[in-house]
Amino acid sequence: MSIQAVHQALRRVLPALLVPALAGAQPGPEYPRWTGQFAVLSANALFGGVSAGLVQTARGGSFRDGFTRGAAGGVGVYAGKRIAAAQWSGAGLVGRQVASVGSSVVWNAGAGRPSFEQVALPLGPVRFYLRTSGEGPRLQARVDALAVAATAYAASRPELQWDAANSLSAGVMVFRAPEHRLRVAGHDVGGVTYPGTVVLDTSDGADPVRSRGTFTHERVHVAQIDQVFLALGRPVQEALSSRVPAVRRVSRWVDVDLGSLGVVGTAALLGSPVPTHPWELEARYLTGN
Repeated sequence: MSIQAVHQALRRVLPALLVPALAGAQPGPEYPRWTGQFAVLSANALFGGVSAGLVQTARGGSFRDGFTRGAAGGVGVYAGKRIAAAQWSGAGLVGRQVASVGSSVVWNAGAGRPSFEQVALPLGPVRFYLRTSGEGPRLQARVDALAVAATAYAASRPELQWDAANSLSAGVMVFRAPEHRLRVAGHDVGGVTYPGTVVLDTSDGADPVRSRGTFTHERVHVAQIDQVFLALGRPVQEALSSRVPAVRRVSRWVDVDLGSLGVVGTAALLGSPVPTHPWELEARYLTGN
C-alpha cells in the first residue's frame, strides 16, 4: 500500500464518522433515539466498508468485496461498543472482544482473506491472534507497542494508582488519580484513554455518578482505538513488512498502531476542538457522557 493510498483512505474514512454528529446535534422529541442509534450503526458500517474497500483496492483486489464484508464487520464493531457502554461488571471486557471480532472482519476483508481467517482478541497491552485456517501458528501473541508505552508511563507517575478490579472489568490497564485532577489542554477532564490504558479522575472533587459514566465513555474509546488499528494501522504495518525485512521481523511480535497516530495527527492538522471530534461525539452519544 502506497503512502498516497493511505492518505486517500484517511480522507475518505474520517468523514464517515461524522454521521453520529448529525444525529447528536439535533436533540428533541421529534427525533426518536433509534434514529441516532441507526446513525451510529451506519457510521461504523461505512467506516468498515470504506476502509476495507480502499485497502483491498490498494492491494489490487475488489473494492465491492472489501466494502461489503467490511461493512458487515462494522456492524459487529457497533455491537461491541454498545456492550462496552453498558454499566454491568465486565461489560468493557466483553464489549472490547466483540468489537475486536468485528474489526477483525474488516481487517480480513481489506486483505482479501476469508472474513474470520484471523481474529484479534486484545487484552491489556497484548493482542492474541487466532488463525482459523491456513498455515502458521493457530495462536500468536503480539505486544501493542503504544499500549506498553502508555501503561509504563502511567505506572511511573506517583499520582496514579493501578485499579486491578476495573482493569479486569474493562480489558485494559486502568489507573486512578485519587488526589489530583486530570487536565488535558488546560481543561479538567474525568478520564483519558490511551492505547490499552485508561486513566480516571477519582479525586474528592469528582462526582461518583459522573465518574461511572466517564468510565463507560472511555471504554468506547478503547474499542475505537482497536477499530482504527485493525482497519488501517495493521494493513499499513503489513504493507511495510512486505517491503522492509526489519519491519517484518518486528511485526511477528509487535503491533505499532500507525492508524491511530494518523487519525489523531489528521485531526490535529484540521485544528478542530476535541469535543467535536467524531470519536468524542460517538462516545458521548452511546454513553450519554
